[in-house]
Amino acid sequence: TDSPKDIHTIHAGNHEVTATNEYITWGSTSYVVNHILIILAGIAIFIGGKHVIHSHSKNQSEKKALQKALKQLKHAEQLIHNKENNKFYELISTTIFDYLLVKFNLQRVELSKQRIMDLFNEQNIPQSTTQRLLKVIDECEFAKFAPTANEGSLTETLNETITVLRLIDQ
Repeated sequence: TDSPKDIHTIHAGNHEVTATNEYITWGSTSYVVNHILIILAGIAIFIGGKHVIHSHSKNQSEKKALQKALKQLKHAEQLIHNKENNKFYELISTTIFDYLLVKFNLQRVELSKQRIMDLFNEQNIPQSTTQRLLKVIDECEFAKFAPTANEGSLTETLNETITVLRLIDQ
């Protein structure tokens, strides 16, 4: 059932003919430059993508720092009820320092009261918040050597810690 309409003729007329030396060939300057540009573009995309992923994961960990700290502090309530004062103050201290390490991307050896004050000044965190945090840290350190706190002051310390961490997070 083939009909003559199924067969098409070769297009007649003038066709442009390109010399073979005008094509990009192996080793030509155009070939090398094109491939170098493609490789550089690939490297730039890889590095840029890696930077975006790193900054995104850093932001996510900063956001989760407060949530993690608050979750740890829930355990502190049970320590108050069980009258485990030493463990309570240790937990408060550890939670504060862990939060600061993650929030401000620090190493443990960098963490000192002076570094906290400098960092808070750089971040424009109010001086009152800084003083409140340092007071809680001092209270935790003092409790290691003179454990005389009652349940009411432990609850106040816990509430103050939660408040200060929320203020810092803002």
